[in-house]
Amino acid sequence: MRVTKNPRSPSNQAGSSLIEVLVASAILGVGLLGLILGQTRAGIDLRHSQWRTDALFLAIDLAEQVRAYGPSGLPTSRRSAWRDRVVKRLPDGEATVEWPAEAGGSGTITLVWRLPGNAGDAELRYVFFS
Repeated sequence: MRVTKNPRSPSNQAGSSLIEVLVASAILGVGLLGLILGQTRAGIDLRHSQWRTDALFLAIDLAEQVRAYGPSGLPTSRRSAWRDRVVKRLPDGEATVEWPAEAGGSGTITLVWRLPGNAGDAELRYVFFS
């Protein structure tokens, strides 16, 4: 009587399914790492766009106040309150304003803020007419 070995017996597999599981785990790990990095980058980009939107709204707000009061008629208290909002809403925010020389002339609002990390500075220039 002849005895044959079952080709699927545990002694013949020699760990191939363990290697398959390790490769599948590595592929899953790389995929999850990519997903996490993508979400992190999306969050950073969202924050940057929020600062740019804030800067635009701040510039529009000042331009509308200048239109309402006239170029030289904007009270100092309003100017300082606006600059306080710039500092509060933008990281290391700085503002420079070139006031129009005459009614109906154009002025420029420049807002600069620092991006976190080594990303440098961001800038928004807004030209307005009084």
